[in-house]
Amino acid sequence: FKGALLLEYVQRMVRPGDAPGVCAAIEAFAGDVLQPARQWFKIIGGEKARVVVDAFRDAPPGGPLLEIGTYMGYSALRLSVSQPSRRIISLEVDPRHALVAQYLAMYAGRAHQIDIWTGHSQDLLARLSSLYPRGGDSARGSGAGVGGAREGHAGAGRGGQAHGGLQVAGVFMD
Repeated sequence: FKGALLLEYVQRMVRPGDAPGVCAAIEAFAGDVLQPARQWFKIIGGEKARVVVDAFRDAPPGGPLLEIGTYMGYSALRLSVSQPSRRIISLEVDPRHALVAQYLAMYAGRAHQIDIWTGHSQDLLARLSSLYPRGGDSARGSGAGVGGAREGHAGAGRGGQAHGGLQVAGVFMD
């Protein structure tokens, strides 16, 4: 399982609490360990990561950022580093990936900021709306609603209401 190898690699390369270092180690793992073995790692790293981070810099203030498709937690960590005052809500259908992502968030010192939920987005979004009530200046109404979105489709959006009253500043589907 790639996740177990990743955890061992990150622990060997980075001190606990170093979120940017954990992100760099995840990228290095993909290039230094997996690529020579002709394996791939589904992360948006390097220049593409900067594009995603930049897309959310203009998100309306106050609301959480919602990621659909956590995988190993790389994007959630990158977003948490770039926007340390925002909550990151990340949904992952595979429980093994969710556990790796939760561990990496804790190891990086970002567990207080990143919430990782396991299950299908269709089932989780309605439940999350009651756990993350609307904030005063959260995004409203226009932009990236995800009511019919499915895991595995890439895209970034600014502003919007996700589902069932959950207000989010942006949605990223990895």
